[in-house]
Amino acid sequence: SALSSLFPERIPHSRTVTTLALQIFDDLAALHQMQARERFLLEYACLLHDIGWKYGQKGHGKRSMDMIVSDETLPVGITDRGMVGLISAAHRGNVRLDSNGFFSLLSPQQRNHVLMLASLIRIADGLDYLHLGSVTSVHCTAGTDKVVIETSVQRDASAEIERSLQKGDLFTQIFERTLVIR
Repeated sequence: SALSSLFPERIPHSRTVTTLALQIFDDLAALHQMQARERFLLEYACLLHDIGWKYGQKGHGKRSMDMIVSDETLPVGITDRGMVGLISAAHRGNVRLDSNGFFSLLSPQQRNHVLMLASLIRIADGLDYLHLGSVTSVHCTAGTDKVVIETSVQRDASAEIERSLQKGDLFTQIFERTLVIR
């Protein structure tokens, strides 16, 4: 999208986050039970989550959301743009989507999908915390009480795994399972 080209320095990181998030989505399909449409929304959110950096780091998540929602050139309707914006905005910091007016307009199922997808982008973003592409792929296994994410790495990724576990707070809350990343 033209939107992602606004800040080309972030494209390698955004692609890494996209790859990892989609692998998590695919591996956990039986757990989340979402479909191709939600996978598409996650992909869009991952690719665009850092476009707000164009105007600086502080507040970039909210700015990214505003840029996504207002970009009528994206090939999706306003509801999908809003969902993509919410998912991308939730990639960092404390997740407070319920205080967002647009979130309250969504159906309960759409809200649940946004929260589940936001939990996945948070984990994937954490796995590329240092923007070095250290984690190259993941494989996930869901049990009744925990989800294990096995990482394939090309260098030490302990900082990324630690950050991803911190950002796994939403995942643990939504899916009611302990998150293990190794």
